[in-house]
Amino acid sequence: MTLQYAGILYQIYAEGLEYTLRNKEVTVFEYQDGKVRFESNGKLLKAIPYNQTEGPAKIVSAKELITNLSNMEVPKKKIYKPGKNHPWKRSSKRREKQFI
Repeated sequence: MTLQYAGILYQIYAEGLEYTLRNKEVTVFEYQDGKVRFESNGKLLKAIPYNQTEGPAKIVSAKELITNLSNMEVPKKKIYKPGKNHPWKRSSKRREKQFI
C-alpha cells in the first residue's frame, strides 16, 4: 500500500492490515528533524520512502539468466549419517540372535 505526503510516496508495510487501511484516515506526524511517522487507529505504521524500496526486477535475456544462475552457489544438502548405536549399524549376527 502506498500513500503520498509532501510530494513523497511512502510504501506502507502493515502486516495483515493492508485491506483494512483502504480509504481510512492516516495521521501523519512530522518532527522538526524531518522524520515522518504514520499512525492509523493508534497503531504505528511502518513506512519507507518509495525511492528507498526495491525497484522492479531487472529483465534479462535467457542467456544472461543461465550464466547468472550457473554462477550462484547451491547449498549442499546435509547427508544423514546414523549414529553408531543405530539399528542399521548393528551386525546381522546380532539381529538374528534377537529374533530367535
